[in-house]
Amino acid sequence: MYYDWTEKDTGTLKGWGGDNMPAAFYRYKGDIFYYDAEGVPTFAGCINSSGTAYPLTEYGDRIYTGGHHFVRVYTFQAGRMVIDEEAYAVYDSDGKATYYVLSDTHDTGAGEDGLVDDGTRLDEMFTEFMQGQTIEFSVVG
Repeated sequence: MYYDWTEKDTGTLKGWGGDNMPAAFYRYKGDIFYYDAEGVPTFAGCINSSGTAYPLTEYGDRIYTGGHHFVRVYTFQAGRMVIDEEAYAVYDSDGKATYYVLSDTHDTGAGEDGLVDDGTRLDEMFTEFMQGQTIEFSVVG
């Protein structure tokens, strides 16, 4: 199965899935390939959400994945998928959350190890994720 995702300057990416699940349900993970300068499909990375309740989503020029307490945003750079931004919460035994924001591409303004004061950015990213378009894979072959 595949999904075409065309970015302004990087060409078309294809994410292949597997198993015998219908394409509409197999959209929470994908191996991402792009066509190199010679037109050869080339592996760029793997992206995952935590299940079908959090499908791969396109919003703007980025791909979002999510889970119960995280959102991860991917972009394509230098032939690979990179985490443009990730926000998540970790809960202690009393249910108190500690929040983190990380990025492979830019300074998030977070403290050491991505620690932030509150879940504001996580909430914003969940909103973006929910406003995005669910990626529907197509069967090939």
